[in-house]
Amino acid sequence: MTQAKARKKMRCNRADPIMFRFFLFMLVVSISINSMAQVASTTGNQFYQDKERGWFWFEDPEKKIEEEKPDSPPAATSQPSPKTIPLDAKWLRENLENLTLKAMSNPTETNLANFAFAQRLMLDMGSRFSSKMTDYMMDQPLLDETKRRPTDSFSLNEFKSERGNIVKDVIDEINAKTKGLWFFYSSTCGYCKKMIPVIKRFHYNYGMDILAISLDGGIIPGMEEFEIVVDTDNSVAKRFGVTHTPTTYLVMNDNTPELVAKGMKSLVELEAKVIRSAKLRNIITKEQYARTKTVYELNMYNNESGQLYVNEEMLEKDPSYLAEALKKQLGDVQPFGTRLIRQPALNNQQK
Repeated sequence: MTQAKARKKMRCNRADPIMFRFFLFMLVVSISINSMAQVASTTGNQFYQDKERGWFWFEDPEKKIEEEKPDSPPAATSQPSPKTIPLDAKWLRENLENLTLKAMSNPTETNLANFAFAQRLMLDMGSRFSSKMTDYMMDQPLLDETKRRPTDSFSLNEFKSERGNIVKDVIDEINAKTKGLWFFYSSTCGYCKKMIPVIKRFHYNYGMDILAISLDGGIIPGMEEFEIVVDTDNSVAKRFGVTHTPTTYLVMNDNTPELVAKGMKSLVELEAKVIRSAKLRNIITKEQYARTKTVYELNMYNNESGQLYVNEEMLEKDPSYLAEALKKQLGDVQPFGTRLIRQPALNNQQK
């Protein structure tokens, strides 16, 4: 190669980098122009339309300000409180039978436990009620059951003794106003034989006349002291309506009978029935009859067939109205074993 050709080639090699840079620059400019054109087309040439603002205006871009909320714990979901019911007497009444049937039909450990502890609850509830009621009754003189009949042995013995004296006085009065007892019997009747000692004891205690009427003409040993008549044709028995032996009547002075007892009775029963028969015939008063009873009849009724009436409106409005209304019916009763204090009569000066 000649020196001229070599120099020429060197000049060409030096020009190549310059040309490459030039072409690269032009490519970048072309791309930028295209990009700006696209932006201008999308914004509607807004920048050029605002030229009246001047070349040096500047505005901060609008920013959406989001208020920062303080961190707060997530709201707890409110859980409904469980519904509760009282295990009271009403619940036991409605459910204990079902628990019993379950335990009996299917005696699993669960069913047996439910029944056993529910039953224990019922027993404890009853014990609590009994204890509270006992305490309350002790503080309420009007509800004191010892007024009807003493419960302790010391007072009860005295009560029986006092009642015995009252019974004797009442039967003595009955004996004075009647012809006594008529005792219908048969000598072959085993119950009549067992009744003879009772009739004899009644005669000895109260001196009441006894007329023994034999329906078969026979005599039972032990009744020799009685006046005995024989009703061979049963005419007296038919008139009195006797159908069984032994049968005992209380006979009035006009020969009208009042049935005392059919069959065998104890001495206490015979006493009580004689007194009741006399009361039905008005030979003794209601007060006398009441005093002879083994349990004093103290109740809220003014008469045997009466009804109690209360104010319906007050009963609904006032919780204490019922107790107060019933309390007035009882009034104050003299307890057994007491005597009323006799107040001295006031003279004219004291008045």
